[in-house]
Amino acid sequence: MNILNNSKNYEEQAFLLANRIIVPGQEISQVAQQIGVKTLGMMELMNGDQEYHNAPHSIEFVEEALDIYQAIQAFVPEEYQEDMPTILFLTGLAHDLFNDEHESAKYIKRMILTYGDEKLKSSSVLSRIGAPIVGTTVEIQDNTVVQTHIGNGVSDPAIQISGWADINQIPRKGDGKMIKDALNLGAEINGGNPTTKQVVDMFKLQPKFLADLLDESIQIPNLEFYYPGKAHEVYDILRGMHKEATQSASNLAKVIDDNPDKVEAAVEHMFSVNNGAVLLGREGVKLVIDELKEN
Repeated sequence: MNILNNSKNYEEQAFLLANRIIVPGQEISQVAQQIGVKTLGMMELMNGDQEYHNAPHSIEFVEEALDIYQAIQAFVPEEYQEDMPTILFLTGLAHDLFNDEHESAKYIKRMILTYGDEKLKSSSVLSRIGAPIVGTTVEIQDNTVVQTHIGNGVSDPAIQISGWADINQIPRKGDGKMIKDALNLGAEINGGNPTTKQVVDMFKLQPKFLADLLDESIQIPNLEFYYPGKAHEVYDILRGMHKEATQSASNLAKVIDDNPDKVEAAVEHMFSVNNGAVLLGREGVKLVIDELKEN
């Protein structure tokens, strides 16, 4: 869709996404759209200074989640299809509002109760939306990103789709996104002013992170929990959605893995041209990726 490339107004992007017809009869109501945009406004107010967990990430989440649902809707049990686009839309815009995902879930439920009409309040959205938001919780265990609420609890596919959309942006967008995320997360985790070593360390985590995302032995059991007997089919669809981007990310991951000295040199050069500070945005991404790809 490339909605992010067409507008810097995040509220406009949210409305554009909400008005895509994913499945006829499952449109996102105007009331739900307004609640989502109010939530996005709160995200910009509270987290606007964060380099990664911010409004652009929330928009990317929604775009990917709706694309996933459209691609695998036939595998989603009928009882869970009702209200799915609305749940994914509101989950994406609310999930990172607070550091504690349980608090984010409470917030969006309060918004629905305060601003929702009777149709929204009486729908399945209110009872289901908490689990997908909490499902985006991640922990770092042995240098591995673990979604601790995926593959257990309630078997609502909204949880799996939300979890996948939250961490699948590198396979979705490719090598440039890998560089951008490493820079932004390195900056955010270290108070906006990371050292060269802290950024290099973040780069070195990227190949393992991507490998785990692509590892069938990890992903298939989780998918089986939500799509019994159909996990391999769903996995093939999900992994087939962004083949070229995923390949470009995999190629860069190999460069990073095979050339740690080159990674350090590229990051040090980036710092040197920016007066000893991390360089974010397109300029920083281009500088690093050009150096890493240079023979």
